[in-house]
Amino acid sequence: MSFVDRREYKCELYGSKLIIVDRWFPSSKTCSRCGTVKESLLLSERVFNCEHCNFSCDCSATLARTRFECSIKFSYGGQFAPQR
Repeated sequence: MSFVDRREYKCELYGSKLIIVDRWFPSSKTCSRCGTVKESLLLSERVFNCEHCNFSCDCSATLARTRFECSIKFSYGGQFAPQR
């Protein structure tokens, strides 16, 4: 059984829904506040600075929050609308 198969099994068992974010979704380049996508983000950059809304955050926190917002989008069928 693969990792995804196990997750699907657990979701069926508990009545949950498995949401898989596309591998190439630019979650680390997407501002978790305004949703603007940066053109480039070096791996050496550890702080995400959005030029659009002047939001600054640790890159890992931005990645996690953006992925969470993406999962809500797919769960409820809405548009990606990060909290402001």
